[in-house]
Amino acid sequence: METATTDYKPVGGVARAVLYRPEACNAAFADGVCTASFDGEGVEVALIDECSSFEEVAACDSGRISVVHTLSLVASRNDADLWLAPQFVADAVRRGVVADLTLNDGRRLIAGFSADFADEQPLRLLSLRSASGERLAQTPTVTLTLRSEDTAGASPLNTTAL
Repeated sequence: METATTDYKPVGGVARAVLYRPEACNAAFADGVCTASFDGEGVEVALIDECSSFEEVAACDSGRISVVHTLSLVASRNDADLWLAPQFVADAVRRGVVADLTLNDGRRLIAGFSADFADEQPLRLLSLRSASGERLAQTPTVTLTLRSEDTAGASPLNTTAL
């Protein structure tokens, strides 16, 4: 019996997420890995440790496979002004975003950009929630949730030159 091994830490969560306009992504795919570069600066907000997640759910409907990608990012209210800006919200709804993700286990993934669809299925705003907290010692938070649907899971990301 073969045993699978991994070079990644057995931990969950998102450590870092940089969000880009879909048209800012220049990418090529080979052997399931995306090599990408991004034009301009992305939107990055400091995340609260152990609160953010990336989930993929694969389903089959009448022989058609789809994968729903859901990215939930949590930041302190004091750090989340870029997410709350009206232009960012409008762009996340209309144009969507491509995410350069670094997971806590060490993997880097690209979400909202794929070999099959390129930038046609970006992550789009599902919700933007601001919470005051319930206790005096609780930090007010902002949760940004983005979602897209594709035919495959997010690809490992390499950002060396194309």
